[in-house]
Amino acid sequence: MVDLAHRYVPCTGAADAPLFVLLHGLTSAGATFWNVQDALAATARVLLVDLRGHGGSPEAEDLDYRLAPMAEDVHRLLTKPGTPFCLAAGESFHLLGHSWGSRVAFQYAEAYAATVKTLLVEDEFVDSDKPAVRPDDDDEAKIMSKAAGFAGQYRPVFPTWDAALAFYNATHGTESGVDYTRKVITNNATGECTVLFKPHVACVWDYHCRVADMNHVWTDCERFSFPILILKGGDDSSDIDAAMLAKLEEEAVRMAAAGGRRAVQVIAGAAHAVHRTHPDEFVAACVAFHAAA
Repeated sequence: MVDLAHRYVPCTGAADAPLFVLLHGLTSAGATFWNVQDALAATARVLLVDLRGHGGSPEAEDLDYRLAPMAEDVHRLLTKPGTPFCLAAGESFHLLGHSWGSRVAFQYAEAYAATVKTLLVEDEFVDSDKPAVRPDDDDEAKIMSKAAGFAGQYRPVFPTWDAALAFYNATHGTESGVDYTRKVITNNATGECTVLFKPHVACVWDYHCRVADMNHVWTDCERFSFPILILKGGDDSSDIDAAMLAKLEEEAVRMAAAGGRRAVQVIAGAAHAVHRTHPDEFVAACVAFHAAA
């Protein structure tokens, strides 16, 4: 197990407000939610988590970034005695996963369904009609070799944006369409730039997450009775294309008619990271979803 770095923000309203746990995406960290944490803390106690190998959390031994141990890390954190967010017996909480972080959130919800009050999925979903990609052994060996080549290259702080970006390009590639501003955060107080990911970890996590299909958590309304909201960005950077959106909306209507609490909401103009590009709309959607649960 990995002891996860985290940031806890107490609720500015009721001291016993429900807990809201946010899980970041691949190559990111809990700090990605910095611009919404205070607004969310008006109605909830907020916990921003750095998943293993990301942000301030240690790397996993043997590069183990399977979803099950990552979810177990989160559960271990939430049940750690003496913390202000330790779950009491019978307590449940609101859970959000952004992008790849939603895979960890789904895995957690499957393993610990009784502790989940609501599940919010920010711009990520697995299409049940599309088989999960399962690389063969040769592909895995290539990925592990690439990861080993990146190991030790992680440099968390750079004096300038250009230096941080050059490092990112050299280690993670320069594929078109990548929004590099989602990978780096500028510290306005010092002007330094902090890279939020370790490139060799990103290689392995991407491999492990590609083989997982958590769609049954969405469709099994009897076993997973907590409400699920898919929050989709409205622009072309969204991970949910038009065909998948139509399918999810159709499924949500059908499950709602059968008593399942599932919904899809599109934030017009928002990018893949809705919380970064449209923070006010993101907060409003979270608050309304939680209030209706």
